[in-house]
Amino acid sequence: LLDHMSRRAEEDNRPDLRIDRLSVNTVLGAKAKHALSGELSLRTVKDAERMLDMLEQEFAQGDETMRPTARTYSKLIDLYAKNNMADMAERTLARMEEQYRRGNKAALPR
Repeated sequence: LLDHMSRRAEEDNRPDLRIDRLSVNTVLGAKAKHALSGELSLRTVKDAERMLDMLEQEFAQGDETMRPTARTYSKLIDLYAKNNMADMAERTLARMEEQYRRGNKAALPR
C-alpha cells in the first residue's frame, strides 16, 4: 500500500498521497491486527521493520513529518507481542528508548 501511495504521489504529482508518519502508523496497526488471524508471515514482519527503518532514516535526514512517535513503536511492539515474539518486542522498545535518548521526545516510552 505504501509503495503504491508513493508511486502515485510521484507519478500523478499528488502530494496528498505522500507517505508520512500517520500513513505508516495506520499500516503498522493494520498489520498488527491482521497478525491476530494467525497468518503472520516473515514478509509481514520484514515489511513492518522496513517501515520503521524508513521513518527513522527520513527523520534523521530532517523530515519532521516522518518523526517516529511512541505510538509508532507501540504498533510494532503490538505486532510482536500478539505473536509471541517477545525478543523482537524488547528490541523495538530498546530502539524507541534510543530514539528518545537521541532527542526524539515524541518517542518517550510511557
